[in-house]
Amino acid sequence: MKKIRLRVNGTWRELIVDTETVLLDLLREDLRLTGVKQSCDRKNQCGACTVVVNGKAMRSCLARVADLEGADIITVEGLGTPDNPHLIQEAFVLTGAIQCGFCTPGMIMAAKALLDANPDPTVEEIKHALRRNLCRCTGYKKIIEAVQQAGRFLRGETTPEAIRPKPAQGITGVSHPRPSAMGKACGTAYFTADYVIKGALELAVLHSTIPHARIVSIDASQAENMPGMAGVLTAADIKGTNILKYLVADRPVLCKDKVRYIGDPILVVAADTRENAEAALEKVRVQFEPLPNLSDPEAAMAATALQLQAEFPNLCFEQPQITGNAEEALRSSKSATWSSTAPCSCSPALTTSPTFRPGEDRCTPTTHGAARRAAQGRRR
Repeated sequence: MKKIRLRVNGTWRELIVDTETVLLDLLREDLRLTGVKQSCDRKNQCGACTVVVNGKAMRSCLARVADLEGADIITVEGLGTPDNPHLIQEAFVLTGAIQCGFCTPGMIMAAKALLDANPDPTVEEIKHALRRNLCRCTGYKKIIEAVQQAGRFLRGETTPEAIRPKPAQGITGVSHPRPSAMGKACGTAYFTADYVIKGALELAVLHSTIPHARIVSIDASQAENMPGMAGVLTAADIKGTNILKYLVADRPVLCKDKVRYIGDPILVVAADTRENAEAALEKVRVQFEPLPNLSDPEAAMAATALQLQAEFPNLCFEQPQITGNAEEALRSSKSATWSSTAPCSCSPALTTSPTFRPGEDRCTPTTHGAARRAAQGRRR
């Protein structure tokens, strides 16, 4: 154990910590700053846990607290609150850069470190600063735009008030921020792992480290005898279906006989603490028989390609793309009638798009997110 002094979000704290404690655990578990997220099983790969330490972006999942004596640490909660957000948080909200929001705190803190050092970065400099922050929702375009907008705010070129939609503008045809965006930007929105349930067991999952292999055997006998262990769960223990369906039923909850990608789940252990669960997981032994690997989509669609699933081919789903020219359709119509439609109460934002009705020379707006076209009749 070691006594250490840190400044966290402007407040000095004296703490006694284990020499192996990482900053992520101190912030989330001890200080309950849950805006700091864990996503990649502490592999230093995703950036969701990024905080600012002594002015630089740092991934907290591998940073040992014992090495941070006297450090000045800022998390997303210390940057701003929903009632008094930082300009970077405002920029992410107003540009629509926040979707699920899980990566957002790390993105914002990486942007904070960049803009403190370089208030007018180029697109390439923004990409470089965010290169270790992964987002599974977006194509990063809006995130880059958010950092650019934050720079304009910080340089005094414009203000959030100047670009924020006004109530007088109405709803139809106006892009409004998601209602949940500000909470996600400030780290106050709770995700599943942010809730503490008294007496709940901690789970640790064994994932495949091989892209394609047959599971020869699983030996969890040593894990079952580890301290704090409650049990081990494999595919054989799952009642009912073990297959999840998205586009097709191809995702096992836990793999039974094969793994098909790095990260495929194989086994779960349950224990009284996360540390005990992770220690037990280290005792599990899985014997694999490696199989040929497919890592290229074009190769996977070749007629002679290895078939990953026994039940269906590698090309398991096709979606035709239908495109058109909405502006030209409107111009060529004799008239256009627009009517105001109230948004659905469950929709975070309203997008208006024209729908053509068969046999009519007019279009009316819909509240659906994607443009729909019903031009089976005549169009002029």
